[in-house]
Amino acid sequence: CRTSCPLALASYYLENGTTLSVINQNLNSSIAPYDQINFDPILRYNSNIKDKDRIQMGSRVLVPFPCECQPGDFLGHNFSYSVRQEDTYERVAISNYANLTTMESLQARNPFPATNIPLSATLNVLVNCSCGDESVSKDFGLFVTYPLRPEDSLSSIARSSGVSADILQRYNPGVNFNSGNGIVYVPGRDPNGAFPPFKSSKQDGVHHHHHH
Repeated sequence: CRTSCPLALASYYLENGTTLSVINQNLNSSIAPYDQINFDPILRYNSNIKDKDRIQMGSRVLVPFPCECQPGDFLGHNFSYSVRQEDTYERVAISNYANLTTMESLQARNPFPATNIPLSATLNVLVNCSCGDESVSKDFGLFVTYPLRPEDSLSSIARSSGVSADILQRYNPGVNFNSGNGIVYVPGRDPNGAFPPFKSSKQDGVHHHHHH
């Protein structure tokens, strides 16, 4: 990976009955630790949520997670998920991870046959991420991994994100934003509402020669 970044955001669509605790449990990482009391990492990126126990169904919650270079040279994070009764790869991908991962990805990354996932199992759940692309823009360095839904379009995501349709399309070449499924990468804002700029991962200051 030419660039990596400490942080990405996962856009988690809320179906009926999803609570922040459930999201916190499924997307448990060093950045959003699962802890009964500490919802701060999530709430910092969701100023629209005034009460952590009452969240609007049919809206999206942004969950911060680490964006790391994975074997095979792509960016993502591996979450661990404890299998529960009646879980299938499809159900885990669609319901528990709100389409942030796919059934195919789960099948490829776990040794259990789809028809026989043991109840005691822990699944590897890969969520992809992006750190930006300086050839598109240096203005954006934090990205949302955003699963498309049927109601989404290029113009609706441009509106909600505050990023032009042209830039969105250039970050997601060849993607049809009206397809209703699949993942797109959308520039995201920090807790102050600003877009963090792209940071090259080449360490600054390493190659400077000091003359005395």
